[in-house]
Amino acid sequence: MRRFIESQIEMFAERINAIGGQWEIPVIEEPASEVELADIERQLQQPIPANLREFAATVSRQIYFDWSLPESFDLPESLDEIFSGGIDYDIKRLPDHEQTRAEWQKECFPNPEDSYDVVWHNKIGFHQVPNGDCLALDSEGQIIYLSHDDGEGHGYTMASSFPDLLKRWLSLGCPGPEDWQWLPFVSDSISGIDPECEAAQAWITAITNKP
Repeated sequence: MRRFIESQIEMFAERINAIGGQWEIPVIEEPASEVELADIERQLQQPIPANLREFAATVSRQIYFDWSLPESFDLPESLDEIFSGGIDYDIKRLPDHEQTRAEWQKECFPNPEDSYDVVWHNKIGFHQVPNGDCLALDSEGQIIYLSHDDGEGHGYTMASSFPDLLKRWLSLGCPGPEDWQWLPFVSDSISGIDPECEAAQAWITAITNKP
């Protein structure tokens, strides 16, 4: 898994560089120790979701990659809202991300009987989106998008687990994390990101073939 992550980030960084985009030096840390994970769970006051804990313990405690397209870069109309991407995962920041999610739930989405609010409940936030949204794990370990302002991707399943998210999302260079940037790559609210769909093929072609 670690080699896949490294190779995908390296390949995508080369593509972004070739088309004149900007990217930051990636960070891929070593796995977390049991002591680190136990301390994080103490702060959370609950267990780390199993698939995320296993990933942190066996693959990496932190992955960071950030890129942006050139302002003049043209994409097919169906993809023209994509402008940047990357992933900002750090198991040590999990308590902070979960606190932010919990605050959104308490202050803005407290009603579990409301169809919009309930999506914020029974989750653990692990990735803050620049626009205020959140990526979270549900009780089954699935990756769910939480929108704070009626975004189209609210409640969408991005992947079945954290490792599955990396396999799907990294294959495309992690466009987003704002929902409108990855929504072209899902067919419905439960399909997850599909790195082999028609839109994905158009995206890879666009960033590979243009000078």
